Amino acid sequence: MAISCLSGLSNLHQTLKKKRMQNQEYHQILQFSNHGIVATDENGLITFVNKRAKEILQFGRKKFVGTPIWKHMPKTGKLVADCLIL
Repeated sequence: MAISCLSGLSNLHQTLKKKRMQNQEYHQILQFSNHGIVATDENGLITFVNKRAKEILQFGRKKFVGTPIWKHMPKTGKLVADCLIL
């Protein structure tokens, strides 16, 4: 029984390590994309802004993660955001 548990833990450790590496790869792809990428959660709060989006939107060094997307949009953008967030 103890050997089985250790084997299961080892497999779990390997799976988590693989997932962590995949997440890092995805993050790098998104971060260095030539396209501006802004991700939000279901409530419209910004969860990710890549370098290109910061340049395009002139975000500078301000903190945007955790803030509402519509806070950083012109009035027409706010109307669109309200329609998209259900």
